[in-house]
Amino acid sequence: MNENELGTRLARSLEAGLDQIEPSVLRRLAVIRETAVGRMRAAETVGSLLVAGAGGRGSMFRPPGFRRRMLWPALALVAGLVGIWYWQLATAPAEGEELEILFDELPLDAYMDKGFDQWLHSFSQR
Repeated sequence: MNENELGTRLARSLEAGLDQIEPSVLRRLAVIRETAVGRMRAAETVGSLLVAGAGGRGSMFRPPGFRRRMLWPALALVAGLVGIWYWQLATAPAEGEELEILFDELPLDAYMDKGFDQWLHSFSQR
């Protein structure tokens, strides 16, 4: 059974029970339905006007979905990202600083010296 068949069977069942409902209840249900449909149409109209920026809700520089409370967290996020970027630049070693040691004209014995590791460690901490 697909959706259309299920809908058709459900509609027939509801219509069959319609004869058993009192006329006063049917009138009240009709009034309630009309009220609900009217409210739904009014809400759709107001929603479409808000999206269009009518009624002073939006402007060219401030769209209707703009919330002032979203401004401070967004600015804090941008400031944090800029701070992280600056910190990364400030703490990064200079380009080629480690390679300068290796490209120096040192004899091979200097690299084999036991004190070379200590000197290299102290040089890298400067």
